[in-house]
Amino acid sequence: LHPPPDSAKAYRVVATADAWVPARAIPHQLPSERDAFVGRVATLALLAQCLEGSNRLVTLLGMGGLGKTRIAVRYAQRWLGNFPGGAWFCDLAAARGLDGIVYAVAQGLDIALGKGDPVRQIAAAIASRGPCLVIVDNLEQVASYASESLGVWLAVASEAKFIATSREVLGLPGEQILRVEPMDTGEGIELFRRRAVAAGQSATPEADSDGAVSKLVRLLDGLPLAIELAAARMSIMSPDALLRRMHERFDLLTSRQGRDPRQATLRATLDWSWDLLAPREQRALAQLAVFEGGFTLEAAEAVLERPADGPTLAIVELLHSLLDKSLLKLSLIHISEP
Repeated sequence: LHPPPDSAKAYRVVATADAWVPARAIPHQLPSERDAFVGRVATLALLAQCLEGSNRLVTLLGMGGLGKTRIAVRYAQRWLGNFPGGAWFCDLAAARGLDGIVYAVAQGLDIALGKGDPVRQIAAAIASRGPCLVIVDNLEQVASYASESLGVWLAVASEAKFIATSREVLGLPGEQILRVEPMDTGEGIELFRRRAVAAGQSATPEADSDGAVSKLVRLLDGLPLAIELAAARMSIMSPDALLRRMHERFDLLTSRQGRDPRQATLRATLDWSWDLLAPREQRALAQLAVFEGGFTLEAAEAVLERPADGPTLAIVELLHSLLDKSLLKLSLIHISEP
């Protein structure tokens, strides 16, 4: 899916406007990976396909803890040769408005803003870099400002491509949605083993623990964050012991140090998504929690609070909103034929 890495005797070259340059000389500001990247081959291939041709904005969409940021950064590192103008990572986790977006993106692009419209200054800076990649990470809490910021940069910097990570659809013209799915069981087991070794567990798991690890991965719905938090407990607990305590998962699956507060515990990750919902969406999600294994539209209509002016369309819009915010999966909504 990507060229082999550079070596002492070989390296890739990339055509720029003036000359051929080594790919390793392409400027970038990407965070380094602190541990092994596991799996996601199919997702990376889909992302590469989405960014080929005329597509210029891909939103990696999904709930917290799915590894959207790792996927975006991994793509940028492996496909850096496609972007002679460089690859730039902008973390918007602390942004709460347009000013926060501008500040974070200016930092990510390593530019100093002067007087004048900062959005236009950033647009000009991106345009001056030609074919480049800009990753806009953690956009969900400021998605309402996407048109005023990212929309302008897309219009002005015609050679640039953008990857946004979000728990919510941005709704920008030309946006290509790539829904990030949980890990499959094989990838989840491999991730668990690698993180368990890093936590001090023996490199060779107990012979009878494979079944327990597989059950753990499935019980945690293939969510990478939850798998990593569970694996971190392997220094003091076996997979079987973890399985027996999964009824306490919100207390058990916590990180002692080194993580963003939003991802330090499984509960904090879910709370972040919950807090971004409007009150009516929160009530609807709580009401839908009575279902196990999915529901039909008719069943949802029976349990959801209907607004005073609310025809069926109001409930459909509500379900669509929760789907766009990565809190429902389409596979859980069984569409029944008339």
